[in-house]
Amino acid sequence: MGAFSVVYKIQHTGANRWIAIKKIDDESVVNEVQVLKELTRQKNKTPLAGNYIIDLVGKLSLKKQVYLAMEYAPKGNLDAFFKNHKQIPVTSWEAYWKISYPIVVQCIKGMQFLHNAGYAHWDIKPQNILLMSTFEPKFCDFGLTKAIGSQVEQVGSPSYCAPELLEFLQKESLKENRVEGQEKPLTHSLKVTRAGDYFALGIPFWELAARKEAPENDLTELVENRVNKAARYGIPESCPVKVATVIQSLGHQDPTKRRLPDTMELEEVSITPSL
Repeated sequence: MGAFSVVYKIQHTGANRWIAIKKIDDESVVNEVQVLKELTRQKNKTPLAGNYIIDLVGKLSLKKQVYLAMEYAPKGNLDAFFKNHKQIPVTSWEAYWKISYPIVVQCIKGMQFLHNAGYAHWDIKPQNILLMSTFEPKFCDFGLTKAIGSQVEQVGSPSYCAPELLEFLQKESLKENRVEGQEKPLTHSLKVTRAGDYFALGIPFWELAARKEAPENDLTELVENRVNKAARYGIPESCPVKVATVIQSLGHQDPTKRRLPDTMELEEVSITPSL
């Protein structure tokens, strides 16, 4: 899980802007700051490509407490967005997707930028996708972010984990609970991959289409359904065909077959629901 944090909204009078102050009670702040600094460096090289990562304004350490000053997202996060649109009449679906479809496309662009910079976010979920004033999404919370190809040490929220990461969690849980004196301790080696992020991103896209949260099962149920049965959530009929195809591609059981779509192709597609 990511770092425990509390977020405050504060007006920066000198810069005449609102900023978010994130109070962090976890050592992962060191990782988050390092990652954001590197991503900022990459964004300066390709400003448009990196416009989907939240800006780090500054950092302050006070009485052993760390505060990060972040760009403020006036529209909240993706979780709040689809919860606010739970009850949508059929006549309003097209209007809903006129806002939601660009969010999907821009999230894909943001993930492409992050991966091209050499990182996997590793804690993709709707709470970590912020929405700016015109609903453009930006990824935040990089406490678990790791270099692609590095060793997996932690994973994000189980509900958004790929099958291979759920297996990792299950084996780690067994290792922690193994009988004392066992001759051969359990070990499980796994590398950080793009595919883990791909799967995680597909679930917020499904939530956007369903306008509700994915079921929060315990680890045993998740492993049984997602790993053993390869079960996936049913895609609503009101979901545009192209978005449904993206969700299915990102949720492939085989990590080597998960793909991010070509965003140019997505931008040319009609947003009319599949009904």
